[in-house]
Amino acid sequence: MPPRDYYQILGVKKSADADEIRRAHRTLARKYHPDVNDSEDAAKRFQEIQEAYDVLGDDDARKKYDRVGHSAYSSGAGSNPWGPAGGARWGGGVPKDSNFGSVIEEIFGGGAQRGARARSQPRPGQPVHKDETIPFDLALTGGEHTVRVTRGGSTQTYSVRIPKGVADGAKLRVRGAGRPSQSGGPPGDLILVVRISEHTLLRRDGLDLSIEAPVTVAEATLGAEIELPTPAGRVTLTVPPGTASGSRLRLRGRGVEDDAGRRGDFYAVIKIVPPLAMSDQDAALMKELGGRMPNPRTGRGWS
Repeated sequence: MPPRDYYQILGVKKSADADEIRRAHRTLARKYHPDVNDSEDAAKRFQEIQEAYDVLGDDDARKKYDRVGHSAYSSGAGSNPWGPAGGARWGGGVPKDSNFGSVIEEIFGGGAQRGARARSQPRPGQPVHKDETIPFDLALTGGEHTVRVTRGGSTQTYSVRIPKGVADGAKLRVRGAGRPSQSGGPPGDLILVVRISEHTLLRRDGLDLSIEAPVTVAEATLGAEIELPTPAGRVTLTVPPGTASGSRLRLRGRGVEDDAGRRGDFYAVIKIVPPLAMSDQDAALMKELGGRMPNPRTGRGWS
């Protein structure tokens, strides 16, 4: 069978520029590298990808390939600086602009030599992912939290430090608490996805907290001072006269504080609560007062 087109191997058009080719090679090399891909054809695909990039990643070699195709690198068709077409790329060099080394670095978090050594070293066990619900107050203050993990019929207990101000959905890693290695390597890690339980009164948005603050009609109309619970204790909030239902009153710096020392704000969302029952005398007074109040349903669209 004739060799596959190099552009097709990298999944790019013939008009692709150098950056597109480089990105395509990087993505495919990470996907099919034999040290991270256990499929039977991974090594073959990786070699094919490298061969395509050896040519298309070099301007001169690419121009020659565009003119005459694979025959430019077949036996007797001229010198190929990286070996004959189809030859192994592990033992030879790479073009001067190749990012092969950086691809290995991205895969293993180290240099190219580390990527080569990883082939002969035992692989670590697979990670274990677990959603872990923590109390609302613990997410604010931080502290120790006990996690139980069941594997192979046995349960193990770990103490995990919860950072102050941790966000819902944050991921915490417990080294060596994952699945055991099948090849004698170290165990994998436990990845905890933090889920924060709801509070009876408070709601959280990032580092900001809010509470629905019920007030009477008189308090909203005349103004008042009300007490609110916050993570740091009870505080007094001044409600200005004429405050409408739904207004958000801010207490600056009274929200969540994280490990970096950043602080959010605390918001009181005003909710005017009318009385459920009134005496005849109070009802008469309210009706009389209501008759003297301006109609709030005026303006465009109401008339």
